[in-house]
Amino acid sequence: MSTRERVVGSIASPRRPLIAAHRGGGLLWTENSLAAFRNALALGADCLELDVHLTCDGELAVIHDPMLDRTTTGHGAVGEKSWAQLRRCVLTGTARAHIPRLREVLELLRETDAGLFIEVKTGPHRRRYAGIEKTLVRAIDEAGLADRVTITAFEWDTLERVQHLTGNLRLSGVLSRRRARALGGVGGALRRLLGLVKVTDLAIEHTLLSGETPGLVHEAGLGLGVWTPNSRDALLRVLAAGPDWVITDRPDVALELRAGITMRAGLGT
Repeated sequence: MSTRERVVGSIASPRRPLIAAHRGGGLLWTENSLAAFRNALALGADCLELDVHLTCDGELAVIHDPMLDRTTTGHGAVGEKSWAQLRRCVLTGTARAHIPRLREVLELLRETDAGLFIEVKTGPHRRRYAGIEKTLVRAIDEAGLADRVTITAFEWDTLERVQHLTGNLRLSGVLSRRRARALGGVGGALRRLLGLVKVTDLAIEHTLLSGETPGLVHEAGLGLGVWTPNSRDALLRVLAAGPDWVITDRPDVALELRAGITMRAGLGT
């Protein structure tokens, strides 16, 4: 078994790379909505990607920003609201769609074989939510979906805390171009990450991807994820480079392009 097969085995698929719908497909549908997640699965996305914050009464809310204002009719910090207060907020651009609870998305996934990337967020000023990791691990275990979930975070100490709670989840450090520059490139960031926590994957901003990157990451025994190429040109470049998974707001385009690449490869062209 190759390194690449080994590191992505728990979300194995004959299709490579896996296509994950970023926030459910944020350029196609209302981001982080149940409708978006259902549509992405119906489209054929291999995985969903979403973000979680913790309410003041301990519920995991699926929303990207620490503040409600951009994506809902509500105002203020997510972490200062109870779940009952959040349920009164309507997602912007919809008639009555509400912020989902993570458990609702997990229930949706149980009816499929799709994977899930969960990004653990922080509150305003990057303040950590006390206990979010324990709450998250418990929710995933209760849903029986640990073998299909990858936890991701820009704050790598979050992954360290998850690792102390369980060894059953895939963990991916997220690397931005800015942070890579500060750490001496992808190689330097990889060494720093592996010195902190035993991750299974590294997810890099798509502009960091070069011809050497997949080999570098795979030689370290990790899966390589790339986020978030959205244009056709960017997606073509990323898909051709050989990552293990791609997070995009245009899963429709990514799936179309992947099918074309696979067909040409099968024909030997």
